Amino acid sequence: MFPEIGYCQGMNYIAATLNSYLQENEASIGIFMGLISTKKLRGLFTGSVPEYHVRAHVFQRILEEKIPKLYAHFKKMQLKLDMFLCDWFMTLFCGFFFVSTNGLAYAILDNFLLDGWPALYRVSLTILRILEPELILMDDIGRIAASMQILRQGNGLSDLLVLASREGYLGDLDRYELDYFTSQVV
Repeated sequence: MFPEIGYCQGMNYIAATLNSYLQENEASIGIFMGLISTKKLRGLFTGSVPEYHVRAHVFQRILEEKIPKLYAHFKKMQLKLDMFLCDWFMTLFCGFFFVSTNGLAYAILDNFLLDGWPALYRVSLTILRILEPELILMDDIGRIAASMQILRQGNGLSDLLVLASREGYLGDLDRYELDYFTSQVV
């Protein structure tokens, strides 16, 4: 069905989460294939993962507008957002919040099914808002990475999706995507 797609690290977490929830292989495969077709996932699982780069760029623009102080701090530290975004976006959070983590993986995937990439942007932004007071005081990338890994347990994140739903307008996402493609041509 998608000959350009081979195995890509990350897809197994999404497939496993779907299968864990549905408890039926054929239905899980069907939904996974539907996600690839309709939710702009094809580019996550091809050679140079072009869709990931688009989504990371869009999120960088959102972060710059919505949490400018944290964005400036990361930039000053030369911290690349890929340090955590890759794990979040390439697995739709299914590889970050395991199924056993308070059902967050199911809930985030459900929101992605409903709203697509904006759902993941809201969750990502909310996580960084929650951590901002702590992260802004850190000047060591290793400590920031460790802080992000602690989140995997889901402690203190029971209201994550409620808070994410309050994010509202994320900015002109189409313009951010266009900016990415324009920058690639130059």
